[in-house]
Amino acid sequence: MVLLQGSIETMAQLIKKFGFHLTFLVMGVVSVYAQPVTEIYVNSVTTNKLLRVDLGPDGKSKSVTELKLSKPLTAPDGMRTIGKNRLLMAENSGNMDIVTFSGTGNQEAEIKTIKEGLETTPAVTATRGMAWIAEGKLNYMDDPKLKDKDPGTFKLYAVPLPKN
Repeated sequence: MVLLQGSIETMAQLIKKFGFHLTFLVMGVVSVYAQPVTEIYVNSVTTNKLLRVDLGPDGKSKSVTELKLSKPLTAPDGMRTIGKNRLLMAENSGNMDIVTFSGTGNQEAEIKTIKEGLETTPAVTATRGMAWIAEGKLNYMDDPKLKDKDPGTFKLYAVPLPKN
């Protein structure tokens, strides 16, 4: 897995086309042999969309596809790859999901929630068969009613990753 900062051109094209906050995640094998990355998956915290950016051999974007979601997302945020055509995703609504890409050109995204009911969850990771999600409690910065209140303890939650 490689996190991609993106070329100025690719990011500028996406921002111009979709006008939203972007989180980049590379889906594709990157090894010691430096195999080329051909796809970037991007989510939008503000418009609840999941997109795939196809890259050419020169690293420039060839196309942007809005993926068909099996269910609506609410403020999708952090993402990590967990296998071929699968990623772990945090929704700031308090959910941790596994997203599986399928269909012609991987244009469909099946969303399976594996943990829910948490408080503003912007980040996920996976290691040794476990998925981890962090409560960010960002609502304490954004909600005027909560600004001066103590957010309490920040928590990490572990959930066993399903095999498929």
